[in-house]
Order: sequence, then structure tokens, then C-alpha cells
Amino acid sequence: MEHYTEIDKIKLAVYEEVARLALQEQLRQRIDELPFLIVEREQPTSRCCVYHERAVVTERIRLAMGLDRRKRRETERLSEVVDQALALDRPEEPMIVVIESACDACPIDRFMVTDACRNCMAHACKNVCPKQAIVIANQRAYIDQERCIECGKCAQACPFNAIAEVVRPCMRACGIGAIQGHRDRKTIIDYRKCVSCGHCIRACPFGAIADKSAIVQVIGLLKKEEPVYAAIAPSFIGQFGRGIVPEQLRAAFRQLGFADMIEVAIGADLVALEEAHELINEVPGQKPFAITTCCPSFRTLVEKHHSKIKGNLFDSQSPMVLTGQLIKEKLPRARVVFIGPCVAKKVEALQSPAREAIDAVLTFEEMMAIFKAGEINLAAMESCRGEWEASRTGRIFARSGGVTEALISTVKKINPTKEVNPVRVEGIKNCDKLLRTAEAGRLTNNLVEGMACTGGCVGGPGTMIKEVVATKLVNDYSQKSPYFYSLDNPLATKPKEK
Repeated sequence: MEHYTEIDKIKLAVYEEVARLALQEQLRQRIDELPFLIVEREQPTSRCCVYHERAVVTERIRLAMGLDRRKRRETERLSEVVDQALALDRPEEPMIVVIESACDACPIDRFMVTDACRNCMAHACKNVCPKQAIVIANQRAYIDQERCIECGKCAQACPFNAIAEVVRPCMRACGIGAIQGHRDRKTIIDYRKCVSCGHCIRACPFGAIADKSAIVQVIGLLKKEEPVYAAIAPSFIGQFGRGIVPEQLRAAFRQLGFADMIEVAIGADLVALEEAHELINEVPGQKPFAITTCCPSFRTLVEKHHSKIKGNLFDSQSPMVLTGQLIKEKLPRARVVFIGPCVAKKVEALQSPAREAIDAVLTFEEMMAIFKAGEINLAAMESCRGEWEASRTGRIFARSGGVTEALISTVKKINPTKEVNPVRVEGIKNCDKLLRTAEAGRLTNNLVEGMACTGGCVGGPGTMIKEVVATKLVNDYSQKSPYFYSLDNPLATKPKEK
């Protein structure tokens, strides 16, 4: 991982140790040892004491087994809940949770006067305040937090920039108001607003926000008789180490017990073909503009926060779902595990028809932990080729603009005269802003592509390399495809004309 922090190290250590015990079928016997194995020192490094550090690790172990965090006043030992984890089909919502014992209760007073205040004669801050929340005392300005409405006018007016805006990192990362401060200053998530993008997970500097994992459940699938297929997202290139080629990764999956690795970019080919026909036949006409996305967070953003235009979403399922359906159509006994960069995919997989197509979802981080727990050396793997290939345009779905590029190229192959005027946007805040513009009827484009993560899927919260590097690797890998267009891929079946 190129962005290793202490939080990352602890998270990956938890994943790896839980995976190791699951592979060895030792969860019941040894799970209570893990907090002491992971935090074996006797002096704290990040919190008040090692007991606090171990308590946080204990909560992370519960989440790594797919369970909810402990509620207040619950005292179960890890060994007492192992059977719940083993019996669990898959983790259920909420997928992203706040670990209360890890939350630092960050200050929630948004605006504060700093020592840079000069007690100037103009008192611009006081004069501009609409609620008279600024008082002058002891040769400086103060903010009455009981009156303050956090409009920010005082900070803008101060000629010395002496008023600082302090926003919780998780709140700043959210962008849609789903993160709130409780009366005890602990962070809470408003799941009515949350789109499961996972940005808050990365943003919290105390590691207090985490997502549930299906590591235990996936390892359980591998121990059953049905063949298990790894459906890997188009953003996988480079995520498991520099120089690791897809053929080595496929061999590693097979060594671990998977029947095979199949690229979800094949599902992207299916999406491009289906949406191309929909764009040609329905835009403009039934829809003034169309919204395309392979991002479940962006789709949820439209459905939850911009319902006026949700009818503009394409009707097609995601590449993940279509790939899972294709695998199960051709291999009826198959179980499918999606592996990708995305936390929101874990939520998508709980809903029909994804629930029937996908049996579990793991991030790249979680999958890497399983490889390490299984003592699989990816670099030493012999190449193993697959039979199913995706097109170049299917493989570029992983980065921002790739969906649009794939869709337009497919449209032009089918109907060269069709005019497509696209706009693409990335980052949850920017997505929300553009959708507001579309809702207001000020959109001049006939195609919108949205990605919740900066850079697209390559910038997802479950990735292990920088999105700039990942984008280049995705582009390079796409050039190695035997097919250029989605239409060229024999696995992409042409949908019926509407």
C-alpha cells in the first residue's frame, strides 16, 4: 500500500489475522488472543493506554467478521460471537459504522477566534454578524457559540484572517450532510442521507469510522463444494503489487481455492452496449438527458437526494451485477465474490437483483489480507491465462471518463450520426452540485457521468495505490485487450431493440 498510515497498518493486521484464523478453522479457539497479538506492546502509541487501543482493535475484529460493533453496555467476548459470524450469510446494513471508543469527539464549534485577533477598531466581525454573536472583551473578539449560526460571515470579514473555521474531517469529506455531531460530541451517521461512498473512512484521522467485512464468509464459501469465482473490478491493475500481472493474480486465486478469476470489465461491455441502445432510442425524447454511472454511491445520491431526476438514470444494471449474472448463467452452480475498490458495492450487493448475482463483496485491501494469511506469494506465481476477455472500452470503466468514452464509442459504432454532448463529474461534492444544476433545468448536456470518488473507481476507499498511478496502469492494460469496442466482444450480447 502506497498510503500506509498507522490506521492502515492496524486495519490490515486485523484483516490478515482474522483471515488466518478462518483459513485454519481456529476462530473459536483463538479469536480472543487477537487484540493482544495485534497490540502486543505495553506502552500506548496512539491512545491513552494499551487497554483503549486493544478495545478499538476488538471492535475492528467484530467488523472484520461481518458483525455490528458492540453497543454501549454490551460485554460479550469475541469468542462468544464467533458462531454468529460463521452463521452469517453476509454482512448486513449499516455497512459503515462509527467505532465509538475510537472517536476523539472532535470540537464541533465551527468558528473560533484565534490569537491573531488584533482588537481592531473597525470590528468588522462584530458588525457583520446577523445574530450579534461576536463580543469584544479583554482586548479581543469572542464568539458566543450559543448564538452562532455558523454562517461564516465573520471569518470572511476579518482583515487579519483571525477567525478559523474548524470542520470535523469526516464532516468535510462527506459533502452531503450525512455526518453529524452528537450531543456528547461523538460522530454519528445519518443513514437516511448516507450514500456509502466511504470517504469518511479515509478522512477520519483516528480510524473511528470503518466498514464491515465479508472475509470470514468468503473463506467459508471456499470451504464448500460449489465453485467460487472471483469477479474482479476493472480497477484491479497494480492494486496487488507493482509488476503483478493479471495471469499471476489468476493463479493466486486458484491456489487459494477459487475456481477462476473473471474480469468485471466484461460486464462493463454489456453495460456499454445496453446503454448505447437506450441513449440512441430514448435521448432526447423519453429522457431530455441520461445519467450513466457504474458507481453505486452516485446512483444512490441521485435516488436519495435528487429524486426529481432519478428517471433519467439508465435502466441497466451495474457491471458487477451483469458479470455475476453471466457467470451464473454459464456456470449454474457457481458462487460469485466481487472484489473491488468500493465500500458501496457491499451495500449494492444486498439489494435485488445484485443479491442473487453476487454472493459476497471484498475490497482489494481485504483480498490482499487473505492472500497474506494464506501465505501466497503473488510475485512467485506462474502465469495462468483465462478464457474470458473484456474489451479496451470495458476495461477503462475503472477511471473517470471511462464510462462516457466507452458509451460514446459504442453509440458511434451503432449510429454514427447520433450527437452526444457529455459532462462528467467526480467527487461526491461535485456530483451533488452538478445534480442540483440538472434538477434546476440548467443542464445543456444530454449525457451525465458521475463518480463519487476522485479519479473514478481507481480512487475508491478500498484501493492500495494512488489514483494517478492506477489510472495510467488501467489505460496501459486496456491496450492489451484483443477487442477494442464492446461490440467486438462475443460475450456481450446485443440487447433487443426497443
